[in-house]
Amino acid sequence: RGLRSPNHPPPSPSLSLSSLPLEMQHALRRAVSSGTGRRLASTLIVAEHDGAKLAESTLAAISACGPMKPITLLLGGSACKPAAEAAAKAAGVDAVAYVDNPALDHGVAEEWAPL
Repeated sequence: RGLRSPNHPPPSPSLSLSSLPLEMQHALRRAVSSGTGRRLASTLIVAEHDGAKLAESTLAAISACGPMKPITLLLGGSACKPAAEAAAKAAGVDAVAYVDNPALDHGVAEEWAPL
């Protein structure tokens, strides 16, 4: 299955959209599909954060994607709600979806793919 860094835990086989609480599933679907009629011109940014605020690289990505509206941010990790609330206030952001799950803490693609 490939090499894995010893600093990253193995992927959780149970992480999927259906494993999330129902209200979170609905919120994520709404956020991602909120640009009905404009779907071909929407932008999704997987945001980096420290649990409280967005990383400078994410703010730069939002700025660079300014003309590519609407912009939706996707945040994941344990206790990421404060970062999601801060992201909702960032200039240029139209929607924010977050998944509070420790399996997403390390940015391993296998964990994020089901989202």
